[in-house]
Amino acid sequence: MTTHADQFSEELRLAGETEKLKWVAGFYYLSIAVNDSNGAFAPGWLTDLLGAPVDVLGFNGIRNPYRTKTKTWSLFNQLEYSLSSTISLIGGFRWIQEKKSHNYRNLLSLFPTTVVSGLDANTVDIVDAVTPFSGRRNDGNWSARAEVTFKPTDDVLLYTSWNRGVKSGGFNAPLLPTAAFVTRNFLEFGPEKLDAFEGGIKWTFLNGRARLNVSGYYYRYKNYQAFSIIGLDTFTLNARARNKGFEAEFEVTPLAGLEFNFGAAFIDANVTNVPGVTIDAPTPAGTVPAVIPGATVRPVQTPKWNLNGLLRYEFPVGNGNLALQGDFQYRTKHFFALIPTPASTGPGYAVFDAAGTWTPEGQQWSLRAYIRNIGNKKYIVQTFDLSGNIDNGGAFFGMIEQYFGRPRTFGFNVSFAFEE
Repeated sequence: MTTHADQFSEELRLAGETEKLKWVAGFYYLSIAVNDSNGAFAPGWLTDLLGAPVDVLGFNGIRNPYRTKTKTWSLFNQLEYSLSSTISLIGGFRWIQEKKSHNYRNLLSLFPTTVVSGLDANTVDIVDAVTPFSGRRNDGNWSARAEVTFKPTDDVLLYTSWNRGVKSGGFNAPLLPTAAFVTRNFLEFGPEKLDAFEGGIKWTFLNGRARLNVSGYYYRYKNYQAFSIIGLDTFTLNARARNKGFEAEFEVTPLAGLEFNFGAAFIDANVTNVPGVTIDAPTPAGTVPAVIPGATVRPVQTPKWNLNGLLRYEFPVGNGNLALQGDFQYRTKHFFALIPTPASTGPGYAVFDAAGTWTPEGQQWSLRAYIRNIGNKKYIVQTFDLSGNIDNGGAFFGMIEQYFGRPRTFGFNVSFAFEE
């Protein structure tokens, strides 16, 4: 409904290098002040839901004003040292100090019937729907990096690394909470800490006409910041998580003008110990389960497999060159919420595209025709379960809100490249 934010940041950096050593060090400062609120103005819906007119209820909407202030600074450095002509060592460290405050209220309000968007000057706040919440955080965190690279030949690079990453703690500001949410477990979350172990190879072969990159990784989280949709609200909740998987990229140019790319990524990911709660929903559905405490679930938008490929061939046609291209993207089943219900599940899908581009010889313009989603595949890119069906884990509106990818699309465009 209303948003006002002020931000200031500054970074000072020093860098240098010698024959074998490269280094960088610096200081970073950030200050953010956010004064925000969300709201819902729906007199007809509230009247039907609660079985009483507005003049009896005394309100026709709800809003959640909150103020969040953040001040953080950090010191960082990184060194890269060539131990020999084939072995390099990389090390880095960052110290982060952060202070954050959060003041949150959730109010039953009387909105003018003429309000369209934003907070009207004549809106009257009636009473707190839940107990106001105030929280403060003062966190000191560190991140680090250690990596060893080995390059036995000009065409092969092997590496192994450990990275320690952090993500700041913070606060939630739900629009339609119940008393169960106005606790530190749901309105406050701690910093996420990650130990990431990775190793891989980068290999160029066939006289530079082919390239293969392969990497494997293992991620171990502490206070993993799980994203969860509960009712109409989104929450960040601390949990546990372990991820492992691999990624591979292959590119080859077997003939002049012919290019083939293929990529594959596999991830085995799970989230455990997500805080759970039962929502007392004001609907005929009654109580609605959210995340079951201790359950093992899959992270949001994390399919086990992602595949992609591209085939492109460019050849002379008339007084110019014609490039024909086909590509695809594929992903397996995934979820849009931590509750793995049918409504929050996205089936696997593949999308195929094709294009042709003609560029006149010696000219700076080109003509392109394309077709996207050749098979006219119907697939979901985001969904929200608001069904109110206990079996589906939804609440409130008796509907499921879904956003779909574009259907089959044809088009033409003309491009012009300006010379520098």
